[in-house]
Amino acid sequence: MYELTKAEKKIARAAIDKGLHAEFKEGLENFESILQDWRQGNSPQ
Repeated sequence: MYELTKAEKKIARAAIDKGLHAEFKEGLENFESILQDWRQGNSPQ
């Protein structure tokens, strides 16, 4: 198994964090859309 250097681990952690942040943001935006539809009395699709 390949071991990462300390610098490579730091870069990998930053990339993973950025990806998780983007996924979380997308999920919250989707939830907000569903919530707005619900508040307006529309059923979610």
